[in-house]
Amino acid sequence: MTKITSKRKAEEPTIHISIGISEPLGATLREEGVNFALYSPSNKATLSIFPLEKGRAILSLKLDPKIHKTNEIWHVSIDGLPQEFDYSWKIQNHPVCDPFAKAIATPSRWGKVRHVTGRFTKARYFIPTPFDWQEIKKPGLRVEDLIIYEMHVRGFTIEPSSQCDQPGTYLGIVEKIPYLLELGVNAVELLPIYEFDETAYKMIDPVTKKKLCDYWGYNPLHFFCPMKRYASGKKIDAFLSEFKTMVRELHRNGIEVILDVVYNHTGEGDAYGSITSWKGIDAKGYYLHDANGTLSNYSGTGNTFACNREPGLSLILHSMRYFANELQIDGFRFDLASILTRGNIGGPLNLPPLLMQIKGDPLLADVKLISEPWDAGGLYQLGQFPKWADFLEWNGRYRDDVRRFIKGIDSQAGGFATAICGSQDLYHSFPRQSAHSINFVTCHDGFSLYDLVTYQCKRNERNGEHGRDGASHNDNWNCGIEGPSQDEMIIALRERQMRNFFVALLLSKGVPMLLMGDEYAQSHEGNNNPFCQDNPLNWFDWKELEKQRHLLFRFVTKLIQLRKNYSALTSPNFFTPKDIQWHGEEPEKPDWSPGSRLVAFTRQLNDETELFVAFHPHFEEKKIRLPLPKASIAWQRLIDTSMPSPQDFSTPPLPLETQDNYTLQSYSAIVLIAGNLVS
Repeated sequence: MTKITSKRKAEEPTIHISIGISEPLGATLREEGVNFALYSPSNKATLSIFPLEKGRAILSLKLDPKIHKTNEIWHVSIDGLPQEFDYSWKIQNHPVCDPFAKAIATPSRWGKVRHVTGRFTKARYFIPTPFDWQEIKKPGLRVEDLIIYEMHVRGFTIEPSSQCDQPGTYLGIVEKIPYLLELGVNAVELLPIYEFDETAYKMIDPVTKKKLCDYWGYNPLHFFCPMKRYASGKKIDAFLSEFKTMVRELHRNGIEVILDVVYNHTGEGDAYGSITSWKGIDAKGYYLHDANGTLSNYSGTGNTFACNREPGLSLILHSMRYFANELQIDGFRFDLASILTRGNIGGPLNLPPLLMQIKGDPLLADVKLISEPWDAGGLYQLGQFPKWADFLEWNGRYRDDVRRFIKGIDSQAGGFATAICGSQDLYHSFPRQSAHSINFVTCHDGFSLYDLVTYQCKRNERNGEHGRDGASHNDNWNCGIEGPSQDEMIIALRERQMRNFFVALLLSKGVPMLLMGDEYAQSHEGNNNPFCQDNPLNWFDWKELEKQRHLLFRFVTKLIQLRKNYSALTSPNFFTPKDIQWHGEEPEKPDWSPGSRLVAFTRQLNDETELFVAFHPHFEEKKIRLPLPKASIAWQRLIDTSMPSPQDFSTPPLPLETQDNYTLQSYSAIVLIAGNLVS
């Protein structure tokens, strides 16, 4: 028998309770009332209804499993409830949040999560305001045409210099769409936006003495609810309408939206962590455990989500469908994606059920899928992530090979050449192409580009862990002096190196990804793991951007436009011997020896236009002989990274003093063009 405890007043509507149905999971409005359905193998379940923002339940139902449970699904239908309310389940005396709820009862102000028992355990029910998509469709860009900008929703506009009306929010991004268009990117990859507890990190910044936070958000506490504290409105559904507005307006301007999603673990932590949802509902079902019954930790955060069995598999699929269809997301980048291939005992599966379901799901057919093909448990699948699943891959080896060659160490010329040609050794087998490689030099995890050429050692003390966190091996080089310098030669060398990295990234085969702020040389002051820094260390500084607008920023935007202007630069097809000719100090005599510091090549952009590209990361200048252009048109200088702006990227291209040779300055790259430059 269902036990009912009610705090309702006599004048309020009469409550009617019926058995309900077992699907869909979550809270769903039906003719009979609101149907609640929750998976849990527990033999005890209580559903409590709360008024918005208030603590005392107006109704508590202790459900009878003989009536309200079908197999492992608890269900009940309630008529006469308010139009908006909070609710929570209690399983084995633990209050838990409904994993399938479309909203949860969390604060709307950043940093104001209440530290009380049961936080993040209440779901929120309401009928969303109908949203007008204004017939704006997804851009549907080809993968090979993507230029991805990895960014943080809050960090992009929260700095006062952004001068946004809604700083730090989804609508703040909308205000800055003209900037994204000016930069030239056509896809944004947002760091996690699924609800998380930004106040969960307890350390203190030893410099400022202020409490740190979980700024990045890689500890999700829900898989359906966009972060409320990235919205500005006060209405109950502001987070939904503003998120949709951001997506719609980005789409209106031809920019796709990719979400960095964390399905491999949750914010419930290890055995001593919080119980907010999955752990209280069915810890053995939702999480992987070792032979001793201890939570497996392939994520490095204390738990590992069981992605390839129920109930977790269906939860992930429904979450993806919701964001791809209801919220019109274009793609997903899967954090620590190798965990998505792990089976019940932790080993990798040849045919992971989750990936098979995603691959065969017609509701996800047009969604772009990107894997981070490794995890914290040592499973490294770069180039080996299940090929049939057709995921793009974050190419960590590209990052490493490009960094090593550009900083000028031995035995890197061949690896660098392979990387900029699309990593054919990794992606040569059908149906893969060079576009399966997501190329990046920097990302949120590690040094920014400026710090990569400014610091030899990480400086993470401000994270409150005595510098123990963050990678110690970064293939970085400070150009001779540690940290910021007033030495003009050091400054010039660092600027040159940053330009070299951008030339390599944007002229490589594959899909380029830029880190927010690198286009104006943002520094994190040597912190290569600023996950907890909600301050200027991470925030996009629009004043600094203005200082770089005619310097590095100009250089980057012109490189991006060059890439977009020629289909040959975005073609996903690998080179054949006829498509590229390698050179050294002499034409057609490349040097792949361990001591080589020169990689040069020519390639056709179209029938009338040819490029000569050379990289020379060495402390001495080098004179090289130039090959003859196929069309017998004179070479002109388009790019020379050794020169200051605007000579570093010349538009229109400048004639050379001689067509026979060119002197490469130390640590420089050049791009010569024969033919007409498309502008």
